[in-house]
Amino acid sequence: VDSNLYASNAADFNRAVFFTSNDDIFDVGETITLELSYKFADASLINTGTTMFRFGLKDTYSNGTAAIGMDINATPADIRISGLGESNVAVGTTQDGLFHTYTTAITKTAVANTFDLSISFDNVEAASYTIVNSALYGATKLFPVLDTQSGGNKGGALVDSFSRTVAVPVPEPSAFAMMFGTLALAAAVARRKR
Repeated sequence: VDSNLYASNAADFNRAVFFTSNDDIFDVGETITLELSYKFADASLINTGTTMFRFGLKDTYSNGTAAIGMDINATPADIRISGLGESNVAVGTTQDGLFHTYTTAITKTAVANTFDLSISFDNVEAASYTIVNSALYGATKLFPVLDTQSGGNKGGALVDSFSRTVAVPVPEPSAFAMMFGTLALAAAVARRKR
């Protein structure tokens, strides 16, 4: 999603799956990073603490809340972010009128049903968590979602971009050395047999 998408109208939000990843298989050690560039359209209309956006991953292609990811909350004075279901961390002000970058990085760990989650505001890590979710861990397809929250007292939102990247773990140098050593040994054995 790009080019200044206007994501809300008169503070009435609709839930939406903005884009999907149809072929990605989330392997152990991989990290999926979701990044949202967003600002409050009219922060003066926020008159209570409220959830503005949730974004993250889910295992079904349907509208609604992510199974793992980030909440963006706002009060009339500040912006707070959290992992879904976790405590809020104050990170900025709602009244500055600027686009800010919100990032969540989700890593599938080798521990069964477990993910590492980190959340950032303007490229500064705000918090990290260990999350257990067996349904998502066993899923063969994952869908990035940007879930806007319905209701009043929001003030509207402007989304500049929402993107996904997948980072595959790079083997350690010792792993390359072991592979090279194994190949060299196999070549030596093959040569000796001749």
